[in-house]
Amino acid sequence: MKKIIFTIGIIMLLVLITSCNYVSPEKVCTEDSDCTAAQCCHATDVVNNDNAPDCNGVLCTANCEPDTLDCGQAKAKCVESACALIEEESF
Repeated sequence: MKKIIFTIGIIMLLVLITSCNYVSPEKVCTEDSDCTAAQCCHATDVVNNDNAPDCNGVLCTANCEPDTLDCGQAKAKCVESACALIEEESF
């Protein structure tokens, strides 16, 4: 009986551990406006505003690079408390 209870306890613990999603501190958010580009030019990732790069004085090309935030191809959104780059469906 003790083995069964122990086994059930281990299974429940494993389910609990695997169901928890870790969010890195750089990506923690509560709403979409908390998220921004992780790079100044042709951003391929997003972070929360506290970890955004300082882009003052940085000049970027006007190219619309694929798989980036360029030209509205994607948006920075807060998804399950983590900043994420979400591609727009129109592209």
